[in-house]
Amino acid sequence: MVIAACGQHGPEGASPRDLVQSSIRVHHGKVLVVAKRSVWQEYLEGAKEQSASVIPPELQHRLERAHRSHEETLEEVARAFEALGLEACFQVRGEHPAIDAVDLVVTVGGDGTLLWVAHEVGFSPPVLAINSAPEDSVGHFCAGRKGEVFSTFQALLSGKLPSFALPRMAVEVDGKLITQRVLNEALFAHFNPAATTRYVLSVEDGGSTCSEAQRSSGVWVGPSPGSTAAQRSAGGRVLPPLSRRIQFVVREPYVADWSKPRHQALRLRKGTIPEGGRVRIFNQTREAKIFIDGPYRQVDVSWGGEVVFRPGGEPLVLFGYPRCMGAKGSGL
Repeated sequence: MVIAACGQHGPEGASPRDLVQSSIRVHHGKVLVVAKRSVWQEYLEGAKEQSASVIPPELQHRLERAHRSHEETLEEVARAFEALGLEACFQVRGEHPAIDAVDLVVTVGGDGTLLWVAHEVGFSPPVLAINSAPEDSVGHFCAGRKGEVFSTFQALLSGKLPSFALPRMAVEVDGKLITQRVLNEALFAHFNPAATTRYVLSVEDGGSTCSEAQRSSGVWVGPSPGSTAAQRSAGGRVLPPLSRRIQFVVREPYVADWSKPRHQALRLRKGTIPEGGRVRIFNQTREAKIFIDGPYRQVDVSWGGEVVFRPGGEPLVLFGYPRCMGAKGSGL
């Protein structure tokens, strides 16, 4: 059986290297399914180990509903695989995935599950994300959802579901490469969210450099696929999803001169950086950290340490990504 990753049309501005055209032969047992544990599961297990506080009925109803939806989606995935003659290995998110021997990774959960798996996957194998609780999950990166699993797999197998090489970002600390697989964003900040973060921000666009000493609650930096999330919420732009620029946005900057409008308080409040450029942060904060694609991947940054964010990380080959196929963003 062949999984074809060859769509005819890509999003506006997509180049041939963005649209991945290949065929992936799926052998017996070479599909890996990674599923999240629902919040309701984790709550019940915590309640067994210690006296958990009673949650409001409305919240309990929502968590139970999302849990049922997730369990039903896993059953739907298993039925679809059986009907299509595919066999797969199922793993729970958090276990080290056996990526090396698989031709396709399927995530069942939401964006958090996809982001977790993305740090285990380089350019290959490709990934397909299924949103298991669409009533309670955004599923920005998900090509399929509960109730549409079989048709999503059919589209994949027939070559009607295109795949795109999504740009990612690399992060270095004191000259050491930490990761090349940041898909959403990284946050540089004090480990305590109530504390002030002090640093010197330096932006290199490939031809010039601009630096500024700042105080704020941190700095978001991320590639274009993550520009609809924290970057946008902090005041950044939505970039075309296949743009190779990265974006930085300063969170809650300290304003020293109140005679100026807030957006003019800093020269380097936000901006985008092309390939060949980079964002440098010289840390002047004790107990600073980098939070990578959420709260679970954290890197300590020593006082006086240097953090570099740059475009050009390893791309992630993702099937479908409906919002990618229709989004235009606000400029390259």
